[in-house]
Amino acid sequence: MMKRSSWTLSVLMTGIALAALGADASAGQQLKKFFLTIGEFTGSQATTACPKGFHMASLWEILDPSNLVYDSAQGRTRDDAGSGPPSDSWGWIRTGGFPTSHSFVPGVDNCFDVDTISPWTSDSASETGTIVQLGTVWGPTAPVTVISPWVGDVLSCDAPTPVWCVEN
Repeated sequence: MMKRSSWTLSVLMTGIALAALGADASAGQQLKKFFLTIGEFTGSQATTACPKGFHMASLWEILDPSNLVYDSAQGRTRDDAGSGPPSDSWGWIRTGGFPTSHSFVPGVDNCFDVDTISPWTSDSASETGTIVQLGTVWGPTAPVTVISPWVGDVLSCDAPTPVWCVEN
């Protein structure tokens, strides 16, 4: 009786482990893709820069790149990026905030055009939008931000810049 119980328990535990591995493998296949466009776009072109099946990403959609798959077939790459996203590459990003362009604060400005009353509609040199990149300094002197591993800045809306895209 004891041998049979041990064998049954062993088979049951093996089955649970295999099921968990299968669940992890299928979950990995369902991760959303994201990438940084190869082409460069002004602030007013940013929302239409991503191909069909993708849209301009909000930072909150790609904040944790480990939960995504980088689409290196469509996006920018670096020699040492492996299958992951490039670092030290800025791109326009949605902020999730109210339309504004004059604060010069990363995470706030979004190439807002006062005539259209919409974000990402200005390509004016006097307006700014938010850009982000993955941090490039990892040592003890690396800046830690509320959006780590990302680093944010603002850029003039007339500056051609890549766009961060994420799968719909």
